Amino acid sequence: MSAGILALLTAGALVWFALCLLYVVATVFVAPLLRGTGLGAQLKFVFGFEGGDGVAVALAVIFSVLTATAAAIAGTVKSS
Repeated sequence: MSAGILALLTAGALVWFALCLLYVVATVFVAPLLRGTGLGAQLKFVFGFEGGDGVAVALAVIFSVLTATAAAIAGTVKSS
């Protein structure tokens, strides 16, 4: 692989990491502040797995964290 392509892939992985992390922060911390919901109530909703909405949001947050972690690892690993 050429250095230019490798640099683009690394930058893309780090951008993906930033977007996934932004989604998690916006879902868990920013959205409740804009709606006037307490942080404790939001965390109970997200990680309480109560009802269909809670499960969907919790799974989205969990998989976003996992994807962000994988993207950060992919962006920092050097290709041989």
